Amino acid sequence: MKNGITININGAAIGSLTNLEIALTRLDPEWLVMMDNDDLAYWLISKEYANKAALRHYSIGGVKDGSLHRTISARNYYDIAVSQHTADERIYIYTTNEPLYPPFDPRWGNDTKKLVDWHVKLMNICINEGGRLVVGNIGVGKVQPAKWDVFRPMLNLCAQYPEKFVFGIHEYFGGVPTSGFIGGAPDGTTADGISIVHEPFVTPDEWPFNPDDLTKWHCGRFNFMLQYLDDVGINYPRILVTEHGADRLDDIAFWLQHSERPRTEGFDSLRGWKSLEALWAKLEPDATLESFYALALHYLDQTVYSEHVWLNGDRIVEGQAVFTLNFGDIQWFQFNVGDRMDLFSQIQFLLDVTAPSLPPVEPPILPSPPVDPPVDAVLLSDVLDELETLEINQRVEFQSIEEGVSTMIAQALTELERVVQRFKDALK
Repeated sequence: MKNGITININGAAIGSLTNLEIALTRLDPEWLVMMDNDDLAYWLISKEYANKAALRHYSIGGVKDGSLHRTISARNYYDIAVSQHTADERIYIYTTNEPLYPPFDPRWGNDTKKLVDWHVKLMNICINEGGRLVVGNIGVGKVQPAKWDVFRPMLNLCAQYPEKFVFGIHEYFGGVPTSGFIGGAPDGTTADGISIVHEPFVTPDEWPFNPDDLTKWHCGRFNFMLQYLDDVGINYPRILVTEHGADRLDDIAFWLQHSERPRTEGFDSLRGWKSLEALWAKLEPDATLESFYALALHYLDQTVYSEHVWLNGDRIVEGQAVFTLNFGDIQWFQFNVGDRMDLFSQIQFLLDVTAPSLPPVEPPILPSPPVDPPVDAVLLSDVLDELETLEINQRVEFQSIEEGVSTMIAQALTELERVVQRFKDALK
């Protein structure tokens, strides 16, 4: 399996194809997520820039992908969006995108059940007729820890057909990658400005080396799903974080908006990674914007998303698609990674540093030579005859070698004499 860190790409606004190729070469990712450019995704996969692609279609028949389950049948969606992509096992269709908003709001009634039922119908069509899906792609914080049971039918199918289905989620951090590791803000404060609920996890030297036992409300929230599956005895699904990176998170808005957090020129709030430049410069003065973001993404990749593995060593969370490479709408400028190529060089450096070394190759164990019989079991006359034959053979061999060397030396001397003579003639 290749690397986990990858890119969520707006295929309609990629900027430079060459730069995209360079970025993917440096990341060497297992996955890429591509919106609205199926042909480009197929081409990149054919060139082995990634092993798998999730194809997102922002709108199907005028219906945005956050509302598919409300407005288009699973059968129609399959025929329009999935049926033509069944042949290539590396291609998965990204279904809904952040479909539940607000989460479990009574005004939506049974919208969540509608979402699950729609997916189950679509997944069963794929089982019978072909096709692979990245299902759900649910926004960060949109499923409460105690509410995973409503997704049980989807999770069951993901566990039963791992070759066909991957469960997609979105996970972002606010300000620093450790936000949400425990309740409260990254520095341990709460909204009342009085309580301190944990030690600070703000500067890189404060980031926990091993956060396995921490809650992880933001990045790492998928663990609530795994805990539910452990409780009910269902196997884990394959997981793909289809959107990842830095964004504004409401539960720590009080911390992000506090006057102690410096603002980057041109930005009114702390949201996308470019808006965090001033904050990160304060936390790590020697780091550039790109090197700090690379450090944050790599830290999460190594300590949070590599935590769970299958028996064969492959990761359960197969990748995190950093949002976004997008040269289109200006609202995504602060998230766009496509114009900062040094970011990918920094990530590549960190991945190379932490890449597991190959285990030493043990020399092959050669079979023991056959054991000679004891001397007293061999006739003495046979031994003497054998020694005499060996001595004669060695004499002949040495004599042949000696004659050959003498001939070579004689030939070399003759040639040398010719060269000397030609040199003397040239001087006359």
